[in-house]
Amino acid sequence: MKQTPLSPKLERKIIAAADSLLPAAWSLAQGIFRHPELCYQERYACRALSEFLEGRGFKITPRAGGLETAFAAEKRGRGRGPRIAFLAEMDALPGLGHACGHHLIAAASAGAAAALVSALPSFAGSILVIGTPAEEGGAGKIRLCRAGVFKNLDAALLVHPDKRTEVFKRSLGAVELHFEFIGRAAHAAAEPEAGVNALDAVIQTFNAVALMRQQMGDGRRVHGIVTDGGTAANIIPERAAAVFLARGFTIKDTLELAERVKNCARGAATAAGARLRTRMLKDKMYAPYVPNRPLGQAFKRALGRIGLQDEGGREDEGMGSTDVGNAGLEVPILHPLMRVPGVKAGVHTPEFARASSGPAGRTMLGQAIKALALTGAELFTNPALLKEVKADHREFLRRMRG
Repeated sequence: MKQTPLSPKLERKIIAAADSLLPAAWSLAQGIFRHPELCYQERYACRALSEFLEGRGFKITPRAGGLETAFAAEKRGRGRGPRIAFLAEMDALPGLGHACGHHLIAAASAGAAAALVSALPSFAGSILVIGTPAEEGGAGKIRLCRAGVFKNLDAALLVHPDKRTEVFKRSLGAVELHFEFIGRAAHAAAEPEAGVNALDAVIQTFNAVALMRQQMGDGRRVHGIVTDGGTAANIIPERAAAVFLARGFTIKDTLELAERVKNCARGAATAAGARLRTRMLKDKMYAPYVPNRPLGQAFKRALGRIGLQDEGGREDEGMGSTDVGNAGLEVPILHPLMRVPGVKAGVHTPEFARASSGPAGRTMLGQAIKALALTGAELFTNPALLKEVKADHREFLRRMRG
């Protein structure tokens, strides 16, 4: 299908608008960084983003999907046209603050939407920013999906900061498993034979999972932590607990692996003589994310316009999990990684948090605003691109159902 490139005039207008907005967007990002808020507590970020966008002509709908810290900001153009959303993640990590760079994600999405409105004053359709809380384990986008927040969108865009720029990067599905083992307490020295050691069952579960790994197959991951190992060394633990995450390339793979992990816990409970209580958080399961090819190619063109390039790398290497995958079941999603210049450590580290809050983070933010806004402009001005994006999404959904 023939693609219509952005006009040089529009390209210059978008870049100029992004440059003009950068000081305010960086101030927004710094404020969110200085006020790290865990999932569903993002009150400062929600308010700051809403005020930034309202001041630039967006109509704010608070409590989107019934979530206190979600919002939808919309700027309507003339008549019917594409409805393009920029997604603003904004929650922080326990103990690490914004080590995942969500302050940059939020400010980049808000800045890109504002730049696009400034550069396209007579567009047809709607430009939106959706504030999406609780990405870090809280499954915020899953709740927004169930509430219909992503319905009737033509595409949704966001950029995730990282140590490399990789346009096409998949993510794994993930489901959380909670195991509670119930034994019987006894004096560990005087009468150990009277006890049933619940901690033994936890340890045996970890051992069984470790032995299972050689048969798990590529793209599957299991990892866990002990959340309760007893109360005192001289008491046989009558209760012990652990939490595991099972991940896979597809929803089917993820659920099959989760069942194998449950079998490890069942066998461990039997061996220890303990009772087992199992809880799988299927309602919070993260779906795999598969990049939309035409959207990714449009973003690569945008990178080229600002003098950057995709650093490549395998799509199926170094993958995490994100509730972006669940939103991707509703709407075509752009979710590339974008390098914070000079950073060596990956996300979820103190080093990355420091880099993303300093001059390197500001540089990345400016680049992200431009690349996102240029990609959004292509979607508004190039009907052929939007058709390809939707066709790719339909094929993705067909494969998922197959």
